[in-house]
Amino acid sequence: MAKTRLLQFKGEHQSLVDEEYYTYLQLAEAIDANYNCIKNRLYNKKFVTPEDLYKPNSKRKGRKQPNRRKPEDITRLECRSSIMMDKYIRRKL
Repeated sequence: MAKTRLLQFKGEHQSLVDEEYYTYLQLAEAIDANYNCIKNRLYNKKFVTPEDLYKPNSKRKGRKQPNRRKPEDITRLECRSSIMMDKYIRRKL
């Protein structure tokens, strides 16, 4: 018979205590999620953090900051000369 896996929670949560051990079912009930959802999400984790505990189909996915960079941070051109060429090639003659 399989042993029940206990995961240690590290962090702050409204219904969980720091440094305590919880089962998948207890964690699922804490965030109103399905047992399989929590099990798949935490399968390879040694401990649980508040970022791992988010509701299914939520937009933030537990992250504090969105994982997107601003468009000005993304550069597709490799060097200054290609940036200058891009600027003048796009102009109409």
